[in-house]
Amino acid sequence: MIKKVLIILLLIGISVSAQTNFKNQSRLAKTYSAAGDFEKAKNIYQHLLKLQPNNIAIITELNEVYLKLKEYDLSIELLSNQIKKSPNDIRLYCQMANTYYETGDHNRAFELWDEAVNVKPDDKYGYKMVSGYAITNRAFNKATEILELGKERTKDVAMFAYDLANIYSITSQYKKAAYEYCELLKSSEKQINLVRNRIVAYINKPNALEETIPVVKSFYEETENLIFMELEKFLYFRAKKYEQFYAVSLAIDSFKKNGTEVYNFANSAYSEKEYSFAAKAYKYVIEKYPGTPFIASSQIGYAKTLEAELRENSDSSENWKTIDFPDTSNSLGFLESIKVYNEIIKTYPNANVKVEAKYRTGLISFEKLRNYSKSASIFDSIVVRHSYSPYATKSLQNLGEISILEGNLDKAEDFFKKAEKHRKATPDEKEYSRLMISKILFWKGKFNESLKSISHLTTNLAGNNANDALELEMIINTFKRDSLNLAKYANAELLIAQNNFEKAETELKLLTENKNLFLLNDFAAFKYSEILITLNNFKSAIIVLEKIAENEIFTAFSDKGLYLLALTYENGIEDKETALKVYEKLLEKFPNSLYLNKSRKKINLLKKSDNR
Repeated sequence: MIKKVLIILLLIGISVSAQTNFKNQSRLAKTYSAAGDFEKAKNIYQHLLKLQPNNIAIITELNEVYLKLKEYDLSIELLSNQIKKSPNDIRLYCQMANTYYETGDHNRAFELWDEAVNVKPDDKYGYKMVSGYAITNRAFNKATEILELGKERTKDVAMFAYDLANIYSITSQYKKAAYEYCELLKSSEKQINLVRNRIVAYINKPNALEETIPVVKSFYEETENLIFMELEKFLYFRAKKYEQFYAVSLAIDSFKKNGTEVYNFANSAYSEKEYSFAAKAYKYVIEKYPGTPFIASSQIGYAKTLEAELRENSDSSENWKTIDFPDTSNSLGFLESIKVYNEIIKTYPNANVKVEAKYRTGLISFEKLRNYSKSASIFDSIVVRHSYSPYATKSLQNLGEISILEGNLDKAEDFFKKAEKHRKATPDEKEYSRLMISKILFWKGKFNESLKSISHLTTNLAGNNANDALELEMIINTFKRDSLNLAKYANAELLIAQNNFEKAETELKLLTENKNLFLLNDFAAFKYSEILITLNNFKSAIIVLEKIAENEIFTAFSDKGLYLLALTYENGIEDKETALKVYEKLLEKFPNSLYLNKSRKKINLLKKSDNR
């Protein structure tokens, strides 16, 4: 009995040892193959196949080695033998088709793929497997033929539609891709989000929209299912075709009759700064659905759109300048906007839109009409009466800005401190308030306090105010030992903040002419050029900026100055040819500049305009 047990244990040990050795040999072969030593890998795999003739993993690995060595006859022989043993294994047919395809015998490969799908004609996954092999060989037409056959035989649209549509989109057959996606939607509306995401991936490619839309329309005409009109609307939105987007939104509303589609369109158009379409849509909702739950939002949206259009038209020619000059143009238009907002305030005395409308009137009075006393009164009213509102934080900040303009820095500092601590303040608003507190301390000559105040902003490099914070920190740290001249520079910055550009120009010019200041001179020179541009003294600005550009010693303003110089040639004196040369010089001289991509875009636009 003991002998029998020992024999059994010995046999088990031998079996385990053999299996372990087999695995080790298999790993060694994979290692050789990965290292590119295919001959050694081949020898080991051939030996292992003799030990386990039906091991699919070894067959697959050996076949891959044959293909690497271009020993196609051995590959065909190996797979043919295996097919004789396992005639229903679809994968073997596909692998042999691969071999023939690599030899250039595409017809034989196609025959084998056809044989593969006929092995199990009811197997849905078999068609997908075979088409996958065809796709790997970039035989896209054969892949679609196989998938179409599978769809016809199994009557399962969903199983094959995505794969077919994907191939059609890859091969720029957008009409056919759209047909597959619409077929899928026809069978299951739940697929709408996935279909949208798939189409969006290619809808902005040449001719994609033009080929897709007619198919979507034809499915709507056939089924009268609004899901296809919704898809059409979405595609126009993603392609930024707002005229068509609006037309389809109106068409959908003619069925739903509640204004929701048009209201949503208006919000989308407003957020994308398509103000003329947004205004039309808001007006449509206001006039056709006066009892809708979002009538108040539509009215405030319409008013904001009219205001935004006015701002866009008045600012468009000056938006390249780095320092804004107070713009009071089109004041009559803005007075009309205030009237619209005041109507909303009267109509909705207890609604949230009242506070927003009130804030907008204050902002227009402040920024466009320069009526500081009137705007301050409005902002103060919001802070006192609507302290719960997010517009209270914004109003505190605006009150701080008005106090700066009026020269009351202590009062301004207090307003920004309150804004920073306000319970409705967003992280961005808190950071902006902290930046302004730091600037005010800088303007007051309290340089150490300013550094301390700004320290936490410079640690958050992802913040919207990080660049301004870093620049202020660098200026103070670099020049605080020369506190007298730093105070002069700080005062010039304050004068700019107060829109006192002529006086700021005089102070900066004096600092620029002082050659003993070294780096502070560079800061002053760049700021001086910005003021000259603001005052439309472009020729003088170009002289200053060219000196900055010609300086062989790299400074923080070398590439920035060159970019501003190009902008001044382009927009200030409208010398496009010289502007183009300066942009190209920036690319050549500063290949790692932050202004690299902007300069490339400018070069492309200028060259396109020349070709016209």
